[in-house]
Amino acid sequence: VPRFYRPMLGGTTLGRNDFKDLYSPTVSDADNGVAGPYNLGFSFDYNGQLYSQYFICVNGWITFAAQGAYLTYNPNSLFNNMRPNLTLAPYFGDHFLRTFGVDISDPAGRAYRPSLVRVVNMPSARVGGIQTEPDTVVIEWNNMNINFRFDPLNPNSPSTPLHQPQATSVGTFQCWIIQAPIDPVKNPKNSKQGDIEFHYGALGSAGIVKVSGTSVGIE
Repeated sequence: VPRFYRPMLGGTTLGRNDFKDLYSPTVSDADNGVAGPYNLGFSFDYNGQLYSQYFICVNGWITFAAQGAYLTYNPNSLFNNMRPNLTLAPYFGDHFLRTFGVDISDPAGRAYRPSLVRVVNMPSARVGGIQTEPDTVVIEWNNMNINFRFDPLNPNSPSTPLHQPQATSVGTFQCWIIQAPIDPVKNPKNSKQGDIEFHYGALGSAGIVKVSGTSVGIE
C-alpha cells in the first residue's frame, strides 16, 4: 500500500550520548551504538512471540531482542544467520550520527548536517476515552550521515574499499510499528500481530549518496 512520507515532530529526541558501545555500556558510540530499551506501549507479536520493548541502532535498524553483542555495522547479517536478530531494518548500513559543534566538517571541508534519532508514540483515535484504533510508534533517523565512508568517484561500487567520510551522504527514514486492531470486528481473535511500515524522506538533498552496501527488510 503506498504511503506518503511525513516528517515527525515532538516525541523523544535521541542524540550521541543515548547510543552506547555494547561492549562498554558506559561509552557513547555515534557510529555503531545501540540505545534502549524503549517501551512500545502495547504488545506486538513478532515471529510468534510477544514483545513490548525494542532497541534502536544508529545503523538504521531496531530489534526486539534483548541487548547483546550484535554485529551492528554489517547489513549482510540480515541474510546470513548472524546477529542482530528479530530485526526491523528500514535502512541498515554503516551510518554515523553527527552532533552540532562536535562533528564539524569532512576531510573535503564540507560541513556535516547534525543528525538525530526521534521516537514518536502516536496514540490513535479515542471516543469517550476508549481506544477505537491502534496506537503507532515511529522511529525516525533524521538527517543521518548514511554509508558515510566511500569513494566519491565511484560511490556505488560494492568492491570499493572504505574511504574518507562524506558529509554529502545524508538521508531521513522511518520505521513504523502499528498495534494490531483492537476492534473485535476487525480482529475477532484478538491477535497481537500488527503492521510494520518503512517510510523514506529525500535522500541526499545535495551531493552524492551511497546507497549500495545496505539492506532493507525484516529478520
